[in-house]
Amino acid sequence: MDITFIKTFLELSKTRHFGRTAETLFITQSAVSARIRQLEEQLGVQLLTRDRNNIQLTAAGIRFQQHAESIVSIWNIARQETALKSEQKKLISVGGMFSLWDSILPAWLADIRLHMPDIAVRAEALDANSLLNNLHEGTLDLAFFFEPPRTSHTCSEECGELELVMVSNMKNLEAASALQTDDYILVDWGTEFLSTHARLFSDAAPAITHVNLGRLALDQITRFGGTAYLARDMASPFISSKQLFYVDDAPVIKRKFYVTQNINSQRKELIDSVLQSLKNLPTDD
Repeated sequence: MDITFIKTFLELSKTRHFGRTAETLFITQSAVSARIRQLEEQLGVQLLTRDRNNIQLTAAGIRFQQHAESIVSIWNIARQETALKSEQKKLISVGGMFSLWDSILPAWLADIRLHMPDIAVRAEALDANSLLNNLHEGTLDLAFFFEPPRTSHTCSEECGELELVMVSNMKNLEAASALQTDDYILVDWGTEFLSTHARLFSDAAPAITHVNLGRLALDQITRFGGTAYLARDMASPFISSKQLFYVDDAPVIKRKFYVTQNINSQRKELIDSVLQSLKNLPTDD
């Protein structure tokens, strides 16, 4: 089976349009059609219903889509491992929630590059469902979550804690005042954070701006002003330069995060050595 056929199918399943798929892949529409037809012949099923303006996946196409994504991911890993330099003998694949890549995980990634130069790292920012699926499929070795999954195929351990602090572009601002303005940005740092935030600020007006990434809130309040809860290490450079200020009476909200691996992984020795580097990192305290 030609991997390009599968990649073409995945692109078409996103665009639902032969012309746009052809443009994205820099091929002709007839080539897109031919690839899909050959893939269907190899699988022995119809993957798509072909209507000029309404391309839909069949039931078989929906079932194949998830497998196709795993096949492409595994192919990419195999290609990367095969092409490793002689001094890089191992590749580890790591995924994490988007907000964790905004805070603690970049420091860990830098630590791996600095102290374990024989290991190549493939890192991805994904949502929780994609992280779990990729762990099960074996295309991720490690995944970092705020709320660890509870499945029979995985095991998780607490590996750190974020300090989330309320910051603003205004000096000497009180939390009660910040939460009553339209400039307050509510950042989704996970279910536990949102629950704690609602309990601490039960009388606050509903935030009109919600984001699921701390970096988005940071960009908004440094550009236009406002207040938000950010990871302390994310906010610290802006506090030092006096672009932002702590809201002193706002409580610090601590958020644990967890690392998860597939219990059936055949790469436990490598995974354990990489995890040890994470445990050696300094905390926010």
